[in-house]
Amino acid sequence: MAWALLLLTLLTAPWRAACISCPAPCRCYIIAGADCSNASLTQLPQALDRDLSILKVNNNSLTSLSRFTFSKLGNRVFPHLVYLSFRLNHIRNIEPSTFEGTRNLKELNLNRNKLTQINPSVFRNLHKLEKLLLEKNGFFILEKGMFRELTSLSVLDISENLIVDIKFGAFKGLGSLKKLYLRSNKLIELDSDTFRDLGSLVELDLSNNLLVAIKKDTFRGLWSLEIMELMFNKIRHIEKESFIDLSNLNRLDLDDNLIGNLGGNVFKGLVNLDTLYLSDNLFQHLGSDAFLGLRNLTTLYLTSNKIRTIESSTFQQTPLLEFLFLTTNTHLIIPEDDPFIFSGSLYYLDLSECNLTYIPPNAFSGLPGLLTLELSNNDLQSLDREVLKPMTERLSQVIIQENPLKCDCHLKSTWLWCRDHEVSFSGKCNSQKGRVDVSWDSFHDLDCGEALETTRNLNPDEEIETFVPVTVRNVVVIDDDEDPRSIPEHTSEEPDDEPAKNNSKGISQGVLLSQHPITTPTFRITRRDSDKAWSVVLFLSITVCLLLLIIAGLLISLIFYRRHNRTIIYSVPQ
Repeated sequence: MAWALLLLTLLTAPWRAACISCPAPCRCYIIAGADCSNASLTQLPQALDRDLSILKVNNNSLTSLSRFTFSKLGNRVFPHLVYLSFRLNHIRNIEPSTFEGTRNLKELNLNRNKLTQINPSVFRNLHKLEKLLLEKNGFFILEKGMFRELTSLSVLDISENLIVDIKFGAFKGLGSLKKLYLRSNKLIELDSDTFRDLGSLVELDLSNNLLVAIKKDTFRGLWSLEIMELMFNKIRHIEKESFIDLSNLNRLDLDDNLIGNLGGNVFKGLVNLDTLYLSDNLFQHLGSDAFLGLRNLTTLYLTSNKIRTIESSTFQQTPLLEFLFLTTNTHLIIPEDDPFIFSGSLYYLDLSECNLTYIPPNAFSGLPGLLTLELSNNDLQSLDREVLKPMTERLSQVIIQENPLKCDCHLKSTWLWCRDHEVSFSGKCNSQKGRVDVSWDSFHDLDCGEALETTRNLNPDEEIETFVPVTVRNVVVIDDDEDPRSIPEHTSEEPDDEPAKNNSKGISQGVLLSQHPITTPTFRITRRDSDKAWSVVLFLSITVCLLLLIIAGLLISLIFYRRHNRTIIYSVPQ
């Protein structure tokens, strides 16, 4: 808004700038503005120029604005005035028709005064006003029809007042309002249909109040709302279908409340919600229906709760979830045998500061698309490479900083696996040299046997097993002298216990390859390698086709050009 007003002033003021008169103690701008701030004024100066576009009377000692204030200054109207500010005065009363004569006003700033109520007729004829600022006054109640004259208002800020009640119809007439700020008041309860007249509202800020519950019909009629701030309240309960009309809501912030339970259908209607903040609440358990209906949710913050358990199917209700933050849930339990959670879309998982001491091998088998795993600031002494294998297809980063890691053969095996699969492994471990980065240098003097020197392609079956959830899997083996054939590997119904037993003694699975009666081929192709090869072939094919099309276009252009020149030559008169 500020830049729009400035642009408007710059476009309209130059032809008047030389004619602007500026009564003391005001200072005049070249862009037809007067600044009468910081002058200890108790009333407006006389003879203000009627061609003013901007008038600032900030940080003075005005206590009231009387009837027809501007028409008593020697002018009937101020036809060009678009910005008017009385910020930081002591105004307690504004009489009706005070702003008569400023009908083109776009922005009115009354922040930091001592207003407790305003008669609706104060705003009479301000039908072009777009922004009204009433922050840090002393309003207790918003009365019915208080803003009914402001039919073009786009922004209304009534933050940091003492509002305890909003009467039914308080926002009547504000059909054009886009942003409403009510933060830092004393609201405990919101009645049904409080905002029903705000069908064009895009942003609503109710943060830092005393709200204890959200009723079903509180937000009825807010069809255009995209952002709602409800953090720093005392909300304990949200009724089902409370957000049923908010089909366009994109961001909902419920941080720092007292919510401990989310029943089914709480979020019903939020079909376009992208980001949800639920940090610093009292959640202990998340059920499978907690986020029912949030099919477009991509980012979820659940940090600093008291979460102990999460049903593994909880995030299957959010098929587009990409970022999940579970930081500082210090009582979080990760199941020993079952997957922690299932999500085919999750890219980023933050489990830092959760007091984790051990990650079971199967913990993240339900997250095949994970790119980044954040495990910093826990109590982990090691991380089994089996934990990471289910994410082989896409995993690119493991962050395990500020953990009491031990530079032993077990961690070396994990680091080598990450190295061979191009996964960044960030952390420090305790070695004979003190705290060192997990790298080849930290394991240089550690003799773990030749089996740990590489973890890639020792068992081609293993590559498929980590990301193809079927009971019978195959690896295609291609020899120079033989036809392709398929070799079945162990199914999930017949687990191979012996390798696991040997691994517990520090023996790599690579040593056990001799137990498999498989002839060593010239080379092996896994499904991932095949997909990459086909991608390269497809890219080259498309490139060649585009080049051929360009060459053909150039040839056609050349032919038409030559024919055109011949036509011109033959048409020249003899």
